[in-house]
Amino acid sequence: MILVIGYGSTLRTDDAIGHVVAHALDERYSASDVQIITAAQLMPEHAAPISRADHVIFIDANAELPVGQVRIAPVAAADSRAALTHHAAPESLLRSAGLLYGRRPSAQIISIGAESFAFGLSLSPTLRAQVPEIVARADAVVDAVLHAPGGTAAV
Repeated sequence: MILVIGYGSTLRTDDAIGHVVAHALDERYSASDVQIITAAQLMPEHAAPISRADHVIFIDANAELPVGQVRIAPVAAADSRAALTHHAAPESLLRSAGLLYGRRPSAQIISIGAESFAFGLSLSPTLRAQVPEIVARADAVVDAVLHAPGGTAAV
């Protein structure tokens, strides 16, 4: 099973792009071996569903990338023993999944360049115009993992 976690604040304009992309993928893969979760932030509680996945794809906004740019990178489990707080990073969740549940799946993060994190309920016009292309890139990542031997393709 592939787990997709789209996260970010839906009250902060472009920070909601993880939700937007995850919901679009949910429409495409609703009857397949893909589970979609959306959240305002990653939480320690996400370690349980992560441990049940064969591969995890995190989707989040990134203030350091040019608006609309998509960066896909592998995520490795954190080696640090830092305590989990009320929110977590993908690396620490992978580590927690391994420590608590005995399974640490492969993972990738899709980072999407965002223009605005101001209060607002819709994406900035610049990012909104690029949503179809961004969803297509994310769809290609999910499809590559689904069709890879062992379900853990690096894209």
